[in-house]
Amino acid sequence: MDKIEKISKLSLQIQFSATAVASSLVLIFVPNFETISFTAFLFGFLFPIKMAIYGTIIMTLTWEIVASMIFGFSGIIFPFKIIAWIIIMLLGVLGRRLKIKHPGEFAFFGVISAIIFDLIVSISNVLIFINDSLSFITAFVSFLIIGLVFTISHFTFNFVIFSLMPKVFKVIVPLIIDNYGELCLINEEYFEGVNNDSEENYKNILFGIGKFRFSIYMISSLLLIFLLIFTGVSYYENVNERETEDIQEISLSISISYSDLRVNDTFELIVYNNYSALNILEGVSILNYTNQFGIPYIQAINNVWENLNISNHYWIFYLNDIKIDRGVSLLYFNDRDIFLCSYENY
Repeated sequence: MDKIEKISKLSLQIQFSATAVASSLVLIFVPNFETISFTAFLFGFLFPIKMAIYGTIIMTLTWEIVASMIFGFSGIIFPFKIIAWIIIMLLGVLGRRLKIKHPGEFAFFGVISAIIFDLIVSISNVLIFINDSLSFITAFVSFLIIGLVFTISHFTFNFVIFSLMPKVFKVIVPLIIDNYGELCLINEEYFEGVNNDSEENYKNILFGIGKFRFSIYMISSLLLIFLLIFTGVSYYENVNERETEDIQEISLSISISYSDLRVNDTFELIVYNNYSALNILEGVSILNYTNQFGIPYIQAINNVWENLNISNHYWIFYLNDIKIDRGVSLLYFNDRDIFLCSYENY
C-alpha cells in the first residue's frame, strides 16, 4: 500500500469520525440518541473490512474522549461499547453483501443494531453490580427491564435515521468516488431506481420497499422486541416469586468506620434476606445518595461526605473482608455475613 492510499484512508476515517462525534455531541443529552452506530454501519457498508474496523475504532475512541469530558470515563463499559460498534460495523458488511437498498431494509438493520448495542452494554453493567447474592441472569434481566424505555427510544431513533441512509449514500458516494476512487465498494448506480420521489413509490409503504417486504421486516422487528420484553418480564416475575418463597431471617453484623472523625458504629441485626444493603443502611443511619443510571450511589453516611470531610476519602464497602465494587441497592446478604462501610482514602 503506497503512502498516498494510507493518507486517503486515514483522511476518510477522520472525516467520518469527526462528523459522527460532532452530531452525537449535539444529541448527547437526549438518552440513546447517537450517530456513532449509524456511522459504524456506514463504515462497514462502504469500505473494505480492515479500513472499516480501524475507522470504527478511531471514531469510538474519539467519542469516548469527548463524552468523558462531560460524563466522566465509562470504565469497564467502554470496551463493551467498542465491541458493540464493531459488530454493528459488521452488520454493515452483511447489509452490503445482501445488497440491501431500500430504506425499510436499512431501518430494520438500525433496529437490530440498537438491540445488539443495548444487550452488550447491559452485560458490562451487570459485571459492575453482580455479587454472590445476585446471579448474572437476574441482574442482566433487571438491567434490561430498567433500561427498556431507553432501548425503545434507541431503536426508534435508529429506525428513523437508518431509513435515511440511501439518501445519504446518494450524496456522499459520488463525492467519495471522485476524491478517493476505489476505496468505496459501491458505485453511483447502486441505488438507481430506489427511493425516488415519484408518487407511485410513496404509495408503497416506507419509500418503495413494498408492502410485503415491509411487513416481513416490521413483523420480525416487533417479534424480536416482544420476545425481549416477554422473556425479561417472565423471568423477572419468576425470580420475584422464588425470592418471596425463600425469604428468611438472617443474622447480620454491620460496622461503619468514620476514619477517626467520630466513634465507629456497630450493629448486630436480625433482618430478612430480601433486604438490600441500602434498605438496611437506611434503617440504621442517615444516608445521602444520588441516582446514577437508576442505581443509588452513596455520597454521605451520617453527614460524613465523600471527598469533603477529608480530601480523597470515599465510602468503600466490604462484605466478609472483601471489597465490593457494586451498588448497595443490589447487594444482599446471607446468614452471619459481616458488612463494613469504611470512610477511607481511595
